Amino acid sequence: MAPETKARAVLALQVIVVMTVATAVWAIGFSGRDSVDVLPTTEVRFSLDLEVIDDADHEVIYAVEQRARPNYRIFSFDPVTGDTQTIYTVPDDAIIYGIALNHERQTLAVSYSPDFALEGSGIWTLDVSSGQFDEHLPVAPGRYLTDLAWSPGGNSVLATQIDRRDAEETVRVVRVDAETAEVEPLVDDAINPIQVDDAVYYLTIDENNARRSIGLLLDGEMTTLDVGNATYDLDHLLAGVDGTSVRVAVIDQEDVDTGGLSFGLPAAAHGNHDVPSSWWSIDTVLASEPTPLGLEPIIVYDAAANGEALIYATNEGLAIGQGSRTDLIKSRAIRFVAG
Repeated sequence: MAPETKARAVLALQVIVVMTVATAVWAIGFSGRDSVDVLPTTEVRFSLDLEVIDDADHEVIYAVEQRARPNYRIFSFDPVTGDTQTIYTVPDDAIIYGIALNHERQTLAVSYSPDFALEGSGIWTLDVSSGQFDEHLPVAPGRYLTDLAWSPGGNSVLATQIDRRDAEETVRVVRVDAETAEVEPLVDDAINPIQVDDAVYYLTIDENNARRSIGLLLDGEMTTLDVGNATYDLDHLLAGVDGTSVRVAVIDQEDVDTGGLSFGLPAAAHGNHDVPSSWWSIDTVLASEPTPLGLEPIIVYDAAANGEALIYATNEGLAIGQGSRTDLIKSRAIRFVAG
């Protein structure tokens, strides 16, 4: 082959290689836009300050590490071994507003939006074993679904619905069917629902946005249990161990300089507060005086209950409370928890 012919052949081959690589890069860039790969490790992109500092005899806990985008993830944490593992990596523009684990410990319901600019959230499901992440109820801009909680049988998800699609904002407790995704309104002016057997408990909201009563919906009848006095605000309603009591974070407004909490503002759509609270147990049958659970006041971003244990994400990390507090993870970035 003549030198000129050989040179042209080499050049043509180089052009083909470059075009092939460019095409492959283009295809990768566009083919994966609708799916998100789960990162197999956490050392590089996450856990910049996450440190396991203690252990506890408890089943696996799931939590959201929420940093400046795009470094969001849902991870699992084994309190016995200290092992952490990413099970879902959140896309750059997406945002999580809460998670809830079903009673079979197989599926997380996730309050989620694929684009935070939509100003709303829907419900997705995450299989904790396979990492399969599926849309269940899509985002309706102007409607937030937060404070998720599974029904005992797993056939529905309870949620707080903050609806800003009309001129006047509404806040209510709703039930979302686990198969059809049909949204059923349950109680107006209420948040943070949980279900124990056939009873749905929730926190009521008064005209001042205060949360000072626990409501009960059973057999179509609604009753209200007043708690404490006019200076208390309630948050993070959780089921009690015996099924006849609830546990709740209590904020003493006399110690809050802000003059009270607000609910429904854009920054408060997560449903979190940033003031210290104490944990109480309240007997819903006898309507007895609240019983302190012996945990010192602390800022709580989110909480979950499993048996005797209270699991909560704080401004310091992840802790578990069973009469006394044990700090499990030191981190500034844990925002939601389920277990």
